Amino acid sequence: MGTFTKRAGKALAIGAVSGALLGGLAVSSAQAADPGSAAWYLRAFGGGNFQLDGDYRGTITPPGGRQNVDVDFDDGFVVGGAVGVKLPGMNLGALTPRAEIEVSYRENDVDSVDFTGNGAGAEANPRGDVSSIFLMGNVLFDINAFESDFFTPYFGGGIGVAFVDNNIRYGPLGPGVNLLDSDEAFAVQAIIGANFKVTENISFNIDGRYYNAFDVSSVRLNPAGVNTGSTQTDLDGFSVTGGFSISLGAFN
Repeated sequence: MGTFTKRAGKALAIGAVSGALLGGLAVSSAQAADPGSAAWYLRAFGGGNFQLDGDYRGTITPPGGRQNVDVDFDDGFVVGGAVGVKLPGMNLGALTPRAEIEVSYRENDVDSVDFTGNGAGAEANPRGDVSSIFLMGNVLFDINAFESDFFTPYFGGGIGVAFVDNNIRYGPLGPGVNLLDSDEAFAVQAIIGANFKVTENISFNIDGRYYNAFDVSSVRLNPAGVNTGSTQTDLDGFSVTGGFSISLGAFN
């Protein structure tokens, strides 16, 4: 855990510095383009999270050699929030950019497990879950060509870090066989959605997003708690969310 704590602290520091730089860049750019035109907002959201199958690859003994622990997940959930700034002074033709820092939490239960070292077929008693916290810096673009008093579509993406907790079990009830560990990983996401104005300062937004946390590591423990190998996988999936944004007004 000491190694993980150091790595997580380093990743958090990188994320915090990146967020500060992103915010500073947004503010300075907006002020240079059109002082007073940029507006801060807060956003909160929640919805369904659809984790794609996990292909945990590694050298596992027994039986030895390269093996896979293939995991299917139940549908789960995501909740999160963001602070952002809209930059109409940096209008790019039909596009108005926004920059934001987002934090979200995802969780999906295990549905089934197939360990290639046991031959074909699902393992008995799959259980556990995978949860993650994503710290992301996003750049989004409102599409003004379709803008109305009520409806504004948008698209964009983000990069950041994901803190992933693997808690996957199968086999005998009780301790069972475990894929356990916490790891931080480089993460990306792509976003497409729409804002619907409710009042002058409040909007309802819906969006869909694809996310990927790369090279998430875990260790495999047998029922006696002996480390039998390490695995890696890319954890990716789709989220469909709805939420509200509150405009905090322009700054000068």
